[in-house]
Amino acid sequence: MYYRLYISKLAIKKLSEITTAIAQELYDEVSDRVSIATANRMIVTFRAMFNRASARNMFNGKNPCENIEMGKEKARTRFLQPEEMQAFFESVNTEDNADIRDYVLISLFTAQVNLDLVRQAMSTATEAMFEAATGDNNQIKPHTIFI
Repeated sequence: MYYRLYISKLAIKKLSEITTAIAQELYDEVSDRVSIATANRMIVTFRAMFNRASARNMFNGKNPCENIEMGKEKARTRFLQPEEMQAFFESVNTEDNADIRDYVLISLFTAQVNLDLVRQAMSTATEAMFEAATGDNNQIKPHTIFI
């Protein structure tokens, strides 16, 4: 949507025709109409585009986005909602890379992340983890290590 509304007007220009003034005007427009965070991501993308074109000898000028100061973004805290917990743990458990899966689970259960998230996760996941560790006969599997 933002591409169509704001960025598409640059699609007809050559890279050499895009000036700092044009990029700054576009940044100001997007930050006013959408958000500072969106405008910042746009400038980061443009900087990368010009840097990549320059590295591939497709652009020889100065990066017009180089000196555009990005706005300060508000810090956000995002918590998983109770209805998201099951899908989160199912996703973690289906991770193919065992190291990543184990890292995420160990981080969660050793308080390397926000404790509120762990409290939510514990109430939902304890039963599922116990079932996974013990199997049908409630005997602890030999490869299970409790921390």
